[in-house]
Amino acid sequence: MMFAPGAAACIGACLIEALSPERRAVVEQQVRTQGPARAVADLSSDGVGRGSRWDILMIAIESGDVGWLRVAGALRPGATGAAGEALLSALSTALRRNAPGVLGMMGPTIRAEDICYQRIDARPIDDKVFEVHTRNALVSVADPRLTALRDKCLAILTQHSEE
Repeated sequence: MMFAPGAAACIGACLIEALSPERRAVVEQQVRTQGPARAVADLSSDGVGRGSRWDILMIAIESGDVGWLRVAGALRPGATGAAGEALLSALSTALRRNAPGVLGMMGPTIRAEDICYQRIDARPIDDKVFEVHTRNALVSVADPRLTALRDKCLAILTQHSEE
């Protein structure tokens, strides 16, 4: 098991441990041995709400760390329903922290249409903060291999900000 039961009760220390490279290696191994669908089912067995193992895993992915983005890509084919929505939301947040890393993940299961906007209902000011930070991260992407995805993401972000 990746996280101890009752992880919500010890958020500080448990969260630091949960974000560690050792924990990331455990999840990567779990996906390799069980496959994405079974790994997602196990990792979200206590739900996907605040303080759940899945939620703590999403916090790690939100960091934008390259290793955790790799985990997200491995889990995505098996993440459906609420777990899938939470994963896309985590990638949306990670976009402003590591735009090149997230853009580089895009493909059939991780599409710009799914992550290039604020995925949670938030106050208008939170939406604006998200938009500004994400836009700043995206415009700084200069890698020619990512410019088409960057531009598509910026267009989606603009479209959602005007709605």
